[in-house]
This record gives sequence, structure tokens and C-alpha cells, in this order.
Amino acid sequence: MASAIVAALVLTMVALLGGLPPILRLPAQLLCVCEAPADASYEAIVIMMGEVEGRRVEAAAEYFRRGIAKRINIVQPESSLYEEYGVLRGQAFLARDLAARLGVPEDRIHIIYGKDMARATSSFEEARYHLGYLQAGAPESGTAPRKILLVTDWFHTSRARWIFRRVFAGSGIDVDAAAARPEWVAKWWTDEYAFIGVFNEYLKWTYYLVKYGLPKPDERPSPAGPPAPGSAR
Repeated sequence: MASAIVAALVLTMVALLGGLPPILRLPAQLLCVCEAPADASYEAIVIMMGEVEGRRVEAAAEYFRRGIAKRINIVQPESSLYEEYGVLRGQAFLARDLAARLGVPEDRIHIIYGKDMARATSSFEEARYHLGYLQAGAPESGTAPRKILLVTDWFHTSRARWIFRRVFAGSGIDVDAAAARPEWVAKWWTDEYAFIGVFNEYLKWTYYLVKYGLPKPDERPSPAGPPAPGSAR
């Protein structure tokens, strides 16, 4: 009897979810900057750190191969015990190695630190360190870009773009964002990583809004658009 009740509940939930995808997609659509870059006008792609599976690097490498940007920049995040005990190298170095395996020349990948080799502990610090690097003239490349493209998980795109635009205000550098695996917007509730990512992102948005204030009109996410690079998970 108990198994029959459980089965009935599962079937009911499946039926409900199957009939509500437009409503279920809304929380994800509000988070995602899902438009694919339209041209090759970006001097640099910025891979946001914070995930270890390589989805962001994979998408960034595909954009690079398509000629969207001339180079890739990565801010080194805080170290972990794996790095401190010599098991793994820093996350930015791992991202660089993966990008190279995916066809990006190593001399087109630049790893960035803050002042006195400081490492980023948040998206806000990634933006600050990146701006300092660009205002110093991006020494490895010789010129500072006027337009950069952030590549990150789809649920992180709107907040990442908002943070960078806040930090970069008045610098003359334009900031856009592109999503890794944006196809998951349409089914985020079926995947554990995406499900947790959406809920965590709303918590982070709440924290940042309390700390830094409401976004201006040009900082708000746009409606979901055509899919960007990324293979099915």
C-alpha cells in the first residue's frame, strides 16, 4: 500500500511539473543573461572562477575558437587545502590548462592577481582585481581592452555582469556576460547542480542588494535569448 501511495505521488508530481514548465522556467530566466554574443568585438573573455567541473572554461574556449575575443583572462581565486598541500595547483592554473587542451594558445591566457599577489574571495573582488589589471595596461598583452565578455554559469551571469558594471563604472570599459550551458534554463529543476545553483544565486543576490543597493536599469538581466555554446550535460 505504501509503495502505491509513493508511486501515485511521484506520478502526480511528474504530471504537475510536465504541465508547468513556463512557470518553472521563470526563476531561471530572471537570473540568466542568455543572449549569445553577436560579433567578435571583445578584446578579452573573462572566465569567472568558482566551479570545478570546467563548464565555464569549456564555454569560454568555444567562444575563443569562434573568434569572439583575442584572449582569455582569469583571476586567481583563494587557495584551498589541495593547493596548500601540493595536491593540486591553483584553480586559475587548472582553468588555463583545460583551456589550452580545448584549443586556446597558452600565450593568449593571462592569470591575474590583486595587489601584492592577493587572491579573489568573491565575484566583487574578481571585478576589482580585473579592473586594476586592465587599468595598469594589461601588461602581458600590451593594450587594455575596451570591451570584455564574462563567461560563467548561466545562473550567475546577471549578478556577475551587475557586479562588474558597478566596479567598472566610469572606466570606459564595457562589460557583457555569456552563459555556460544556457539550455539548462528550460529544465533547471530536473538537475541537482542547477537546482541548488538557482536557490543559492537568489540568496547571493539578496546579500549583494543589501550591501550594494538596487541595480540600475542597464544592469538588470535581459530576457533569455538564443542559446550560447555548451554541450548537453
